[in-house]
Amino acid sequence: MKLRGLELLRGLAALSVAIAHSDSSIGNNPALHFGRWHPYEMPGTPGVEFFFVLSGFVMALMHAGEIGRGARVGRFLWRRVCRIYPLYWIMLALMVRQFWGAPAVNAGSLLGWASLLPIRTDNLIVVAWTLRQEVTYYLLFALCLLPVVGWAVLATWVVGLLLWLFAGWAVFVPGVTGIVVSHVMSPFNVEFLAGLSAGALFRRIPGQRGPAACILAAGLIIVAWRMSQDGWGAEYGPDSARLVYGLGYGGVILGLAMLERSGALPFRGRAGRIAAAAGVVSYPLYLSHLLTIDWMAKHLAAAGLAGRLGADACFALFLIASVLVGAALAYGLDRPIQAGLRQLGMRFSADSRPAPAAEAS
Repeated sequence: MKLRGLELLRGLAALSVAIAHSDSSIGNNPALHFGRWHPYEMPGTPGVEFFFVLSGFVMALMHAGEIGRGARVGRFLWRRVCRIYPLYWIMLALMVRQFWGAPAVNAGSLLGWASLLPIRTDNLIVVAWTLRQEVTYYLLFALCLLPVVGWAVLATWVVGLLLWLFAGWAVFVPGVTGIVVSHVMSPFNVEFLAGLSAGALFRRIPGQRGPAACILAAGLIIVAWRMSQDGWGAEYGPDSARLVYGLGYGGVILGLAMLERSGALPFRGRAGRIAAAAGVVSYPLYLSHLLTIDWMAKHLAAAGLAGRLGADACFALFLIASVLVGAALAYGLDRPIQAGLRQLGMRFSADSRPAPAAEAS
């Protein structure tokens, strides 16, 4: 089933990150000379943490029944490649062109940036650190899909992560191995696993409105309480906050999904189309907005328009341009490329069965 409410939230989460970065650019970009332009901190962390939990939820919705069976590991990885890499490589190429000739741009760094494997800590595109963490999730989850050992891998991942983070088992590991370990044992993995648990619950419990509303309310309360400790989204907080946010956003996502399944939150007609579009645009918007903001700031400043427009108008223009560019990339590049690559994968895959209906969500 298509969960339009979660697609809408995905788009709003991407927009919240763009809002935070637009605000930061207005205050810190030396070309604009605005400095501190308002007394508030725009929250950028909730969108990122929501994405991590939602990622786990979607993985469970699509593949929880395949853990330990291994029938579709290749197809799973191919679909993740189609989802993440094509548009990312286009954006990375634009950034490499901009910084070509800098000492940091070399064969080793290009390979590390392009692969998104958990072997580096630097990223030419600022938001790509979250994509590198997502790729880590996908690789670990692919191991969980393997036959015979899949459930053991998942249990080892969960127990090892909790011991590493909260029982004092963390040790220093040098070199590239240490970088890999830092991704595998990152506290953000807790949020992915919380989403995975929420997705598994969604597959098993009925979508009754009363329990769904209670779960949603509990999730909102947990998130609000933790955010009050972390500057209302201005900070990530300690490692233990990942567990709290995982539970909170997991409850929000699970509650909303149950309400939509029960019919309490129908997304039909225009509302459904808007929600679907928000989901489609979310990733291109998230990936491209910093490049759009930087380009706008540079050209507004060079034309002498930034000072005339003022901080508020520049902020609005940054957001409008970011959404428009994201939409153009989504419908002009990302969707067609993904569709073509997935068809190619189906053609050459031994397993040509239709994907589950939930996979489109």
